Amino acid sequence: MRIIILSLLLIINIIFIFHDVTQSLTVSFLSLRIILAFLTFVLSIFLLLLRVNKYITLLTFITLIISLIHICFIAHSVYMYIY
Repeated sequence: MRIIILSLLLIINIIFIFHDVTQSLTVSFLSLRIILAFLTFVLSIFLLLLRVNKYITLLTFITLIISLIHICFIAHSVYMYIY
């Protein structure tokens, strides 16, 4: 179950990152993107602390890095949209 949840969150984050890269200066679906990025970040940290096996730990670490990248893209797009 953890693998499925992490995989779905990873895929959705990657889709939103590609959307951010292809669309310049947009804040569309901003609240959804913020909720998704921070939910993924918190769940990844929680699952990283559990450390069930090596595969889930690796998937959690990758998901954590992708969510941090997504948070950076959100901050950058909001900054560019405001200023």
